[in-house]
Amino acid sequence: MHQMAEDNFPDRKLNRLPEYDYSNPGLYFVTLCIHQRKQILSHIDDGQVKVFLAGKICQKQWFELPNRFRDIVVDEVVIMPNHIHAIVYIPPENSSFSLSEVIGSYKSLVAREYYDICNLSNISPVGKFWQRSFHDHIIRNEREYVAIKEYIRLNPTNWDQDSENQP
Repeated sequence: MHQMAEDNFPDRKLNRLPEYDYSNPGLYFVTLCIHQRKQILSHIDDGQVKVFLAGKICQKQWFELPNRFRDIVVDEVVIMPNHIHAIVYIPPENSSFSLSEVIGSYKSLVAREYYDICNLSNISPVGKFWQRSFHDHIIRNEREYVAIKEYIRLNPTNWDQDSENQP
């Protein structure tokens, strides 16, 4: 059965390191993308992020993650027009959740709140909200942490040259 799944998606790249335990304590840099790269989260104007309704929901749910996952620390985050960059810290005390569970829960909560608000407000929602899966990078040292944090902070100022910036 596993082979059949690979045959159906021969070009699909593995998103996680196969031998790594993502419930291990550590800092993780994550990127989550909107389905079909639709620019529904925010607008970048002269390097400044103007967050739309969907982006506000993303911000709110991101900062509520520590209420759902004990001791988790949410760090730097930027809501770009069609993706989110963020850093999350899983503490050494963790024994009950993995990075994939945290991100899966987050994506589900965001989408559910977004569709609920659209339904209540008679707003036409986008179709599928999130792109499948997410990208991660295990932050291995202080130098990487500082560089990634700076990358996230400066991301809006580089939007005009970003390959994700497609109309």
